[in-house]
Amino acid sequence: MSWETRESSHPGPYFFLSYAHSPLSPGSGSRGDFWVEKLFRDLCDELMQLTDFPAGAPIGFMDRELALGEAWSERLGEALTTCRVFVPLYSPRYFKSEYCGREWAAFAEREVVPRDPDRRRARSAIVPAVWVPVPPHGLPSVAAGLQFNHSDLGADYAREGLYSLTKLAYFRDAYELAVHRLARRIIEVGESTVAVQREQPHLEDLASAFDSPRTGRDLRIVVVAPTDDRLPPGRSGAGYGPSALDWNPYPADSSRPLATLAVDLARSLGLRALLGSFDEMAAELLRSDTPEGPVLLLIDRWALRDPIRRRLLSALDSTAAPWISAVVAWSPDDPEDSAQEAPGAAELEEVIPGILKQGRSASRAAISGVRSLADFREAFTVVVHRALAQFSRYAPDPPFRPPSGPSGPSRRPTLRSMGPPPEPPPEPEPPEEEAPGERRP
Repeated sequence: MSWETRESSHPGPYFFLSYAHSPLSPGSGSRGDFWVEKLFRDLCDELMQLTDFPAGAPIGFMDRELALGEAWSERLGEALTTCRVFVPLYSPRYFKSEYCGREWAAFAEREVVPRDPDRRRARSAIVPAVWVPVPPHGLPSVAAGLQFNHSDLGADYAREGLYSLTKLAYFRDAYELAVHRLARRIIEVGESTVAVQREQPHLEDLASAFDSPRTGRDLRIVVVAPTDDRLPPGRSGAGYGPSALDWNPYPADSSRPLATLAVDLARSLGLRALLGSFDEMAAELLRSDTPEGPVLLLIDRWALRDPIRRRLLSALDSTAAPWISAVVAWSPDDPEDSAQEAPGAAELEEVIPGILKQGRSASRAAISGVRSLADFREAFTVVVHRALAQFSRYAPDPPFRPPSGPSGPSRRPTLRSMGPPPEPPPEPEPPEEEAPGERRP
């Protein structure tokens, strides 16, 4: 039976590879997901040999193929709606990723029915693969409930995971066997089930399918930019919109606002991005609350020409919170940005000297001005790594909150200030009978 007669609607990819992006090492210049890409290519080659999938059609989907300027949510949603089989790549990082949990949730919403009408019940169309072994207690309930015998893919695979088999030449034979059997398993599930297509999901609106959401890994992306109805003298409306989130300093590279591109990059680092404009979030950032994650300011220098915004930025700078970082973006192709009367480094230094000083230790380019989309990606990664490290080191622990209900408090307790962090106290000597705990970022 041919592919065209098996699928009544437009054929999507045979399988969707869901995986947690590896954090990039600042300055390494290497692709963090090189070995996942190799596995993906080898798995695609294997399926093309074993199926009658149309030549030239993309048999698999992984979101590494998305260009930075593309609308990743729409492409991912389409692939999750049309693929036959969902292949999650298990690792400890995978089950801590909210976006991986959303991908799982999106596919799980599709009804799975058997192709054989005589069968009353279809098996799941999810075929898990182990990238890095995860202990049973590290599996969320949706993964623990899947019935899959990983030893069928080989003893070395079950013990080591595909990452070791992919990377180490010693396991070459074991790797080829595991990929072949994984491909066979994907085909078996794809040929015996139909994952019914449904309305394309909006991934941003879905909750993660995993039990325990990540804590301390929220990145607040705050856009400091004017709107098209409140532009300073000397600035035209090109690149702006009704919201600061519409700001696009690199229209030649992408039609998308910088804020949405930053959200994509945060996702690739395994972070959940909380997006907002500085005008709307300034009061929240300045109030006396315990921070929930690091803050990244995306700054358009023209925004400093507004006196109210200047005062609020200066007030935020006075907190000297080390987990607040900034990336300044402008384009040399924009004649207004390059004009003599355009805001420059001196104005920035006058308003946020503390944030700039902290940022220079991570990336001078991010502070002096990122001039292209490609440079923005590199600067973003470096700055966010530093912000995460600083948040892990200095942010105060959240206070204990009693459970809500009749016995709980009627209002939220007062939290500590976001002021300058005190010098960290010396580590207390742990009792002899237990090892000291380790704080997780």
